[in-house]
Amino acid sequence: MARTAYGPHRSRSATRRSMLVAVIAMITGLAVAACGSGSGGSGGGSGSGSSKKVYALISGTNVPYLATYADTLKQQATSLGLELTVLSADFDASKQAQQFDQAIAAKPAAIIVAAVDATAVVPSLLKAKQANIPVVASNTGVAADGVAYTKGFTGPNDELEGQQAAKLMAQATNGTGSVAIVEGALGTTAQINRTKGFTEQLAQSAPNVKILDKQTGSWDQAKSRTAAAAFITRYGSKLTAIFGEDDTTAAGVAQAVADAGKTGQIKVVGLGGSKQGLDGVKNGSIFGTIIQSPKQDATLAAQAAANVVNGKSIPASTYLKPIIVTKSNVDQYTPEW
Repeated sequence: MARTAYGPHRSRSATRRSMLVAVIAMITGLAVAACGSGSGGSGGGSGSGSSKKVYALISGTNVPYLATYADTLKQQATSLGLELTVLSADFDASKQAQQFDQAIAAKPAAIIVAAVDATAVVPSLLKAKQANIPVVASNTGVAADGVAYTKGFTGPNDELEGQQAAKLMAQATNGTGSVAIVEGALGTTAQINRTKGFTEQLAQSAPNVKILDKQTGSWDQAKSRTAAAAFITRYGSKLTAIFGEDDTTAAGVAQAVADAGKTGQIKVVGLGGSKQGLDGVKNGSIFGTIIQSPKQDATLAAQAAANVVNGKSIPASTYLKPIIVTKSNVDQYTPEW
């Protein structure tokens, strides 16, 4: 029987058995291949198969920078073959936590997150890790205890940008006087690290300049205008300059300075390189700013997500390249937001 079955002259029943074995082997092979595409090279989350579905959880597209960031992210994702869903938390940490749960339930191949709050986002990062869904942190980082739950970070080096703003401030004040800070949304790594970089570098670059006060403007022009007006009222002639932690903030600060009739007397330093920021540098209402490209920010995030989805590793940090702008070089640059 054995010789007949495997020899050159097989019986009819042996032939049928052989064909049955071949069919079973083919089906098994296809099943194994399908499983491999879901948990291997695609880098996708649990149950995602070969999906290119990606969720982007953005802190708030209601601010100009992140609106441009989101639009570019969609364009880049399409060009990279990703199916992108964008959700905005409107700077509400609890809302972002709910959106994280929504994204995890959809079992995407990856999640991009620009965190509302660096610490509050950590439990959501852990949930994604437990669900085997890779996360790319972008634009704003996460707290130290959440870094292990991400594949990497792309975006600005906020501490470096804060340092550059301090060097601009040293120039604007000629190394003397007193300044105030209108901060971004509290709890974001941008606010935390820009303030840190600014205060530490200012102490080195202009040790005779005193920081009088700081207050959040939440990346909002009207709120920043109100905060700056309060500084001007409170400190009067003692106030030499104000640092607005992004250009939307700086534009609000410049309005408050103009309202008080002190344009040119109270210097304003911004950050971001927006149209408002660059126009302010041109007309003298803003002393200087630092270009941070939302398009480059989004492009780096999309590329990182595509690499993760395709099973590739990404660096722990990939930073943007900021550019210091004053009246001497402002005409060289075109705003992106």
